[in-house]
Amino acid sequence: MSEPKKLYYAEGEIVVVPRGYWFTSGGEKSSFGYIPHLKDGSGWPIYPDTQLHGDLHMAANWWKRLSMVSDSLIDLVFGKKGNPQASLLYLTDLALTNESKRSWNSKAKPGRKLFSAKPRTAIDDKTRTNDRHMLVNIELADFTDTEIGFEMRASLYLGYFSDKRQRDDAVALLRGASSLLSGFGAFRSRGYGRGAVQVQLEGRELIVPDSLSTSFPQSCVYILTALVPMRSKFIEPGSSQFLESQAYVRAEMLRGWFVRAYNDLFENWPKPEEMATISFPDLLPLLSSGIISYPPPMSTIQVGNEAEDRLDKFDEKEKPSDQENFFDWKPKPLPRNTFITNADMPHVVRVRIEKRVRNFIDDDFKTVEGGLFVQEMVPKGITFGGTIRFAAGDLDFHNKALKVLKCLRPSINGTLFEPTMDVSSLSATGKDIGPFVIIKPLPYAESFFDLMDGSKYKVVKIGKKDALKDAVRAKGANHITLGTLRRYNTMLQRPRRNRVVIDVGSVLHSYSGDSCLDWRDFGKTLKGTTTLPRTQAVQSEANSPSTEPIITISQKDIEKWAKMSPSQIGQTRELLNPRLTGEIIRERLTERKDKYERWAAEKVAEKLVPGDLIDRILSYLPANMAGMRAFIDEVIRRIALVQWETKAEKELKKASEREGR
Repeated sequence: MSEPKKLYYAEGEIVVVPRGYWFTSGGEKSSFGYIPHLKDGSGWPIYPDTQLHGDLHMAANWWKRLSMVSDSLIDLVFGKKGNPQASLLYLTDLALTNESKRSWNSKAKPGRKLFSAKPRTAIDDKTRTNDRHMLVNIELADFTDTEIGFEMRASLYLGYFSDKRQRDDAVALLRGASSLLSGFGAFRSRGYGRGAVQVQLEGRELIVPDSLSTSFPQSCVYILTALVPMRSKFIEPGSSQFLESQAYVRAEMLRGWFVRAYNDLFENWPKPEEMATISFPDLLPLLSSGIISYPPPMSTIQVGNEAEDRLDKFDEKEKPSDQENFFDWKPKPLPRNTFITNADMPHVVRVRIEKRVRNFIDDDFKTVEGGLFVQEMVPKGITFGGTIRFAAGDLDFHNKALKVLKCLRPSINGTLFEPTMDVSSLSATGKDIGPFVIIKPLPYAESFFDLMDGSKYKVVKIGKKDALKDAVRAKGANHITLGTLRRYNTMLQRPRRNRVVIDVGSVLHSYSGDSCLDWRDFGKTLKGTTTLPRTQAVQSEANSPSTEPIITISQKDIEKWAKMSPSQIGQTRELLNPRLTGEIIRERLTERKDKYERWAAEKVAEKLVPGDLIDRILSYLPANMAGMRAFIDEVIRRIALVQWETKAEKELKKASEREGR
């Protein structure tokens, strides 16, 4: 009997005790002259995983000069452009621990803020003046209070290795490299601030069993949970300054990882006829209840500006348009990265997307050409699911395939996933009576546009609510969206030839295999939205450093304040400038109120900022600057809404008068 196959890996954390001020711009572009700190959804400071990876890579090159570390080991751990194998090091964002957040909430002095804006400049040695675009205000995280006991951690995953000694050498490399970091070097090309850095790693081994099952299922549910942030850019032409990410795992990616992992584990490639017996699905966002979500049909639209005004128009005739409210109530498709559950009570699933600045630098620590851009990412913790189907084939190959899928953590597009397998079904797919929604692109065929039978598409009079839907089912009309499928040949490093396809979201009358789904939600109104991945808060939201307080303003006050002139509204909006302190704002408002009270002309006074509005703003100062800004934001938003409604009523009245003539 052969010895079970073993793979070696390591897990642990990077532990940082910060000191002084820390900073990273990390997010997308900021306004001119002010650079905010990167924060998570609750307002706490975070430091990107990609920059952590770069800092450790830089320190590993330093460590190489002090020890007998080979270049091949560094390239294996951190990756190198042109290598067939990706990096074996995976990191999460560096963030404050839950204990540090609780300590801040309980020990921080009254009025103390975690963030503060400070000026920064760079001087030209020749002219002794400010460098261009280098006189800015930056928002810093203040970790100077040692009594609070700040600590930050990032999860670290390393592997897989086929050799235990190689794994141990890689662990020693990371520990040695981290000893050279006295923090992360504030304001260098890479870096955030100063502190003590330590890498805690524990070596582990994965034993792959000889056999998992004597019988083989026809299908199994495959679920992946992202252990690190996920980036999955589109393979298509686009801006080099901004890269979008897909909010699901493509079947081609899953298939490519499976083939590589199979070869790494069994030291031979699967045969084409063997791979033909496995059908890999697109892995789509999965709710915690185990219900999978799908791309919405083309007939599902959003009406109006409210997020809850979503419905499916498949079985309804077009209603007369309201020209007065045309732009506000114009039907729009659902936003990108929105999915819908195929259930009797449909639910909307929105994938949370964040934007991060990427700065790719060379060995001289200079940004390479085209290396500075913004990229979308999905935070860690999101779960994807789909059903893998197996056709009749070699039982030995199927058993090996199960080992790969069940035992190994997939590494797809730089993201490490934790797998889960189940032979049960994710969710019922309907009764296969149609109409069907396309959930995977179908190759273009003229049969989808069969116009030979003219009676098939004749106009149908609607006598009851479901008449059009019944007519579509009876006559077989397809609702088609054409698209272009783009692929990239990684071996030749060039795009493949584009293919015309029937795009995702199209509605077909007849069944077309696993690419179709019998849809239950035609004609329904969609209520409720779940955002994935869910944020895990350790304290009440009110204790978060960037909490938006609940603002209560009467409609009567808003209607009175809406009489202000655009200039006065603009002056009020200027108070949102983060560089203005509470003392400056109080001084301005007090002076403005005294001046306005001296102006007695009623027609002029009603155009000015009312005194009661100034008093409301002053009530937040100086302790609650965040509350003041939230209050001003809400006032301006509701004033704009009232002014728009007033204008719409006037236009409607004019239109009625014209019709009366």
